[in-house]
Order: sequence, then structure tokens, then C-alpha cells
Amino acid sequence: MERQVRISILWLVLMVGGLVHTVVEVMPLFWGESIAAMPQNEAQMHGMMAFSACFFFVLPGLGQLCTLYACKRWCAVLNAVLAGVMLLLNTSHPIMDLPGALLAQWFILPLVFLFNVILMVEVVKACRRKETHSCCAA
Repeated sequence: MERQVRISILWLVLMVGGLVHTVVEVMPLFWGESIAAMPQNEAQMHGMMAFSACFFFVLPGLGQLCTLYACKRWCAVLNAVLAGVMLLLNTSHPIMDLPGALLAQWFILPLVFLFNVILMVEVVKACRRKETHSCCAA
């Protein structure tokens, strides 16, 4: 499989992993449990929502765009930086979240982390190669 396709699929898997993580986190609602987080104030709540949207959608979305449509070397470097930021966040989030998390998160978060490590390896390999993406050849 071409590296560009593998990277694109891995970015998509990270997006889906974030979605599955969120769905599993709200599942206790079906049993009548409260899942409400208690932010200090409304600004903190909006900040966390914006951070989550950026983390789960914007960063992987930009990674997808860099992978599929950008042909310049700086786009490959940006893709590596985005993958590195995601890896940093996917490393720190389970460390902070798993001790009090639902049992299902113990399976989801490490798997998302593993896919992120694979993505980072693939992106670094793509960044090191000399030729441009196939989209530039047309």
C-alpha cells in the first residue's frame, strides 16, 4: 500500500478513535449515571470544548489535508509536527485519565496511542524521502 494512503487511513483511525473514546465516555447516561464534569467557570467549560474539538477533529483534519493534497516539503514537515502533537496529547491523556476511567477506556486509549505511534513512524519516513507526493506528478 502506498505510504500516502497508509498515513491518510491512520489519520482517519485517530479521528474515529477520538469519537469512540467520547461515545464510551457518555455511555453511563444509558444507566442513569451522571457524567457531568464540574468546570470552575463557564470560560473553562468553553475552553475545554474548544480544546477537545481541536484535538479530535482539527489536528487530524489538517493532517489529512497535508497528506492528501499538499505536495511541498513544508507540508510533510507540518504533517510530522501535527502527528507529534497528537502523539504528545495521546501520551499524556491516558496517563491523566486512565486511573479513574471506565474499563472500556483501558482498551481504547492504548490502541489509539499505538495507532498514533505507527502514524508518527510513517509520517517521519515520508518526511525523509526525497521525492514529492504522487499528487504533484500529474
